Amino acid sequence: MLTNKGKFSEACQAEIARQQEERNSLYKEFYSKCETAIDTLCKGVTKGDGKILKCVGEKIKRAPASEAELIKPDCRKTVVALRKRRSSR
Repeated sequence: MLTNKGKFSEACQAEIARQQEERNSLYKEFYSKCETAIDTLCKGVTKGDGKILKCVGEKIKRAPASEAELIKPDCRKTVVALRKRRSSR
């Protein structure tokens, strides 16, 4: 995408930048609000290709009560927002 940046109109470039900033902001929020869940429930999962998001999402769906307590409501909301954004691509 970056190699073709000059081929897009200014409006398209601005929209791409806006969407990238939104995505970056959501991921920063995810890592901040889900830190405990990531460090505890997804320890050892490597970054990349949404693996950590997938791990936390799976824990939200299937974690036993003792693990579910580690996933804060703000973390759950952020995971939902990121999944929704990823599925709309």
